Amino acid sequence: MTGNPGEFDRRRVLAGAGSLIAVGLAGCSGGDGGGGNGNGNGNGNGNGNENGNGNGNGDGRTEGAEIVNVVANEFDPQILEIEPGTVLRWEHRGGTHTLTFYHEDNDRQHRVPEGVEAVDTVINPGDTYYEFTFEEPGVYDYYCQPHENSDQMIGSIVVTGNDDPEQPGLAEPDDEDFEPFAAQEIQDLNGQARETLGI
Repeated sequence: MTGNPGEFDRRRVLAGAGSLIAVGLAGCSGGDGGGGNGNGNGNGNGNGNENGNGNGNGDGRTEGAEIVNVVANEFDPQILEIEPGTVLRWEHRGGTHTLTFYHEDNDRQHRVPEGVEAVDTVINPGDTYYEFTFEEPGVYDYYCQPHENSDQMIGSIVVTGNDDPEQPGLAEPDDEDFEPFAAQEIQDLNGQARETLGI
């Protein structure tokens, strides 16, 4: 291109304007991921909660969520009582683990309230957390697939408001579905959940 270096040509003006528009649109599209179902894996692919609030802190994590730490071979705390509508976040603290609900869609005994979707997700250094909004009252039992028979890699969430002693999460563990250690952990967690629920 020839001409006076101090003179603006139409191409330079259009290129500059296009860059400004692109930067402006990128800033507007940041958002918080709201409008989803409350479930996400925390690696940028998750959704906000059903109220459209998303996270509120810029990194995908729901502000004010309850937390379970996923460490070497345990969920900490192993059992947790929460209210319906609570967002729970499992945070990676070490090792490679799964968060898997006992659910027939995961080829296991169903141990969550009826109508609750199956969850089976990896929590490791690449996917550092997972969030789930607990809407249905009841007991939710979950485990880490590779460490189910390791101490404390089975956990329970007790969502208040369901004191039915016959709910799936309080059923006796199916002998065909559980190794002896895992069956004993489930029975111990059932006892604690019954105490929490007063049944």
